[in-house]
Amino acid sequence: MDVECKYCRALRFVAERKVGSSEANPVFSNCCQGEKLTAQQIPLLQDPPSFLRELLTGSTPRDKVFRKNIVKYNNALCMALVHTNWVNRGAGTVKL
Repeated sequence: MDVECKYCRALRFVAERKVGSSEANPVFSNCCQGEKLTAQQIPLLQDPPSFLRELLTGSTPRDKVFRKNIVKYNNALCMALVHTNWVNRGAGTVKL
């Protein structure tokens, strides 16, 4: 990520810019919709609970194991929040 969006300050790759915008003055559409949102309008993240903060910043063996495996934990839990309606389309076919 080598470019900062001038509107929301998100870090982006220059290749992600909108078609027609230049490399010298890139405009991005999928972080803040161009000028529609500014950094002041985007809410700041709240501090994590103390237990999670300790896992993210601590130096105990447990904290180090957590950070080593954080991507695995995220991947395992990311589908837990998906809500869908299952449609059975016959033998072996399911539509989400």
